Amino acid sequence: MLYVLEGSRLGGKQLLRRALANPDRQMRSATRYLGHGDGRDLWRLFLERLEASPTVASAPDAAVAGARDAFSLFAAGEAHG
Repeated sequence: MLYVLEGSRLGGKQLLRRALANPDRQMRSATRYLGHGDGRDLWRLFLERLEASPTVASAPDAAVAGARDAFSLFAAGEAHG
């Protein structure tokens, strides 16, 4: 699940650019959460830790299942939102 959450940070960069280009001042100011970790290579660091994880190494199918579950939760929320 962390893979999905950390990866969503990449999409947040796109959303941040779009929000900052918006002429509405309120829209531009409501972006703090989208910039979390900006300027840091958090994706690479996360992947290094994921690949070094003994838990993931011992149960890779469970790690993949967790990512799929997280994607399903986001998709279900989008369908209801």
